[in-house]
Amino acid sequence: MDEIIKRLFYKKYKNLYKHKHDSVEINVNFTGRVVILHDGNSSTLAYFHNAFRDKFPKSTFVFENSQDSDKIKFCNDDIIIIIRFISRSLQAILTGQIHKFSHIIYFMDDDLLDPLALHDLPKQYRKKLLKKSAEQHRWLTRHCDNVWVSTAYLESKYAHLKALFLGSKPSKQMLESGNFVKI
Repeated sequence: MDEIIKRLFYKKYKNLYKHKHDSVEINVNFTGRVVILHDGNSSTLAYFHNAFRDKFPKSTFVFENSQDSDKIKFCNDDIIIIIRFISRSLQAILTGQIHKFSHIIYFMDDDLLDPLALHDLPKQYRKKLLKKSAEQHRWLTRHCDNVWVSTAYLESKYAHLKALFLGSKPSKQMLESGNFVKI
């Protein structure tokens, strides 16, 4: 089944659609809202929470659980940061309001853009990652301005997407809470 998903949905990421048409520079002095879309309290959020804040030190941060997509309110000029996955329902909501956003950034801490990189993972976990990744593959290509990654290896691998390496900066409070979501 995962072979079928790979063949049907994955095409090599050659570039982000927006790189062909728009400038993708991000203003680090941005003073508006940065909306972090996440799948609950995960280790990814805990380890990169402060790194996101450091990128936009003058901004207000809003952390939204993407599973509550119908309750999320977006404002004009928001910067959106998607952590790992985005559901189809949230894709539709963002697409309907796409004109509002200053930037959309995709952050990954695993190589979720390459199904071959997932080959050595346990079968059930691999299937789950492939399904979730396949659901967002085309949307990310079309709508994201930037890709941020957690390792220098991913930055090098996705240099053609102008990937930016973002080192971890763990949030002590989030790590101590220990209420992480299993994927």
